[in-house]
Amino acid sequence: MGSGNHLSGALFAEAAGIAVTHVPYKGTGPALADVLSGIITMNFSSLPPAVPQVKRGNLKALAVTGMRRLSSLPDVPTLKEQGIDAVINGWHGLFAPAGTPDALLDTIASKARQAMTAPKWAEVLDKDGVELPPERTRVEFARYIADEHAFWGKKLKALKVDME
Repeated sequence: MGSGNHLSGALFAEAAGIAVTHVPYKGTGPALADVLSGIITMNFSSLPPAVPQVKRGNLKALAVTGMRRLSSLPDVPTLKEQGIDAVINGWHGLFAPAGTPDALLDTIASKARQAMTAPKWAEVLDKDGVELPPERTRVEFARYIADEHAFWGKKLKALKVDME
């Protein structure tokens, strides 16, 4: 309950004007296994476990949830391209304790940006179907997090999603 996959499904259902029954799972792996075996009919999945199954022909990707198509699945349209007004982006971030000196945070941010330029990084992301995040300053990332928090705070109430 309340995972990114669950919330993606709830936002999709709202935008599409359809009812979807949420079936909680203890992870993406078991959920995808049940899609593959026909126990459930669909799943909003993170990319790393799903892309290999799509490329092997075991799963049919119906849409990607971002603003644009993915290089790993170029033939899969976005929800928006299909007339569904929903954009859901998964993201990860680096965090440090409050009060960490700015000089240290700047060093961490610089080293992280540097690491993301390594060919090995791009290779691993590409294998999993994931793309590099947009480049943001620490201030821009903090604003992004605040915006996400505000959006989902309102949306969870509107969708009547109870968090566990």
